[in-house]
Amino acid sequence: MLKTRQRTYFIQLIITLFLLINCSNNDTITPTLNTDEYFKYTLNNGTERVFDGNITAYHVQNPSPNYQRLFFRASANTSNGGSVFVDGDFIYPNYNSFITTSLVPWGLSTVLPITNQFYFSELLSDDGFKFIPHFSYSSSPINCTIVSHATNVGDYLEFTFTGSYTHVTDASITGTITGSARMKRENDR
Repeated sequence: MLKTRQRTYFIQLIITLFLLINCSNNDTITPTLNTDEYFKYTLNNGTERVFDGNITAYHVQNPSPNYQRLFFRASANTSNGGSVFVDGDFIYPNYNSFITTSLVPWGLSTVLPITNQFYFSELLSDDGFKFIPHFSYSSSPINCTIVSHATNVGDYLEFTFTGSYTHVTDASITGTITGSARMKRENDR
């Protein structure tokens, strides 16, 4: 009788461990496999985070007399039914300086005159993952290469990026990043 009880507990333990291992990760991103529009990146050669649900990209008209920007937001769904978002910007002194360059450094311009910059973060994450890199190129030396500029509404903006990052709130969190994106420019706002 004791052996039967031990076997039953052992089988229950195996089933419980199996369920915990396979069901505890039910909030991961579930890509739609959209190859037309996407934003994806990988930290430290780990699992690629693919945002290919709803993608918005548009030129922001006159955010400041000192700079202009192209804003984008990419979303993905999680397996638990929630959503995950990446927000980003290309900031530049004027649109001509943006469409005539292919290499854009990382960062948020805080000093005048404004130079071309690229930045994104994953803030609204339902799956508990947060990626908020440092806003400075000296702390996060990431380079963005623009493959195709969205010079007109309806054109596609395509780019890749690679480099090293430091987390903005915890400087002990560092690593490498690679990524790519393709998104259709919508009407200016």
